[in-house]
Amino acid sequence: IGTHSDVEADMQAGAAEEGDIYLLCSDGLTDVLTDQDILQILSSEDTSPQDMSDMLVSAANSGGGPDNVTVIVVRLYPD
Repeated sequence: IGTHSDVEADMQAGAAEEGDIYLLCSDGLTDVLTDQDILQILSSEDTSPQDMSDMLVSAANSGGGPDNVTVIVVRLYPD
C-alpha cells in the first residue's frame, strides 16, 4: 500500500451486524469526496454494493479524480 516505507491505514474494530456496510477505498476517493458525500451514497438502502461502488468512483472522477480511485463496498445480508 502506498509508495512510502511507513503507511498508516484508517481502521476501526467492532462487532459485525446484519445490514452493516463496510467501505475499503483508496485515498483517490477520500481526497476528493467528503465524509458526508460518501455517507450519502452509502446510506441508500435500495442500492446494491456494486452500484454504490460505481457511484462513489463516478463521483470522485467527476470531482476531478487526480489519483486512482479504488472502492470495495460490502453489505452484510441475513443468512
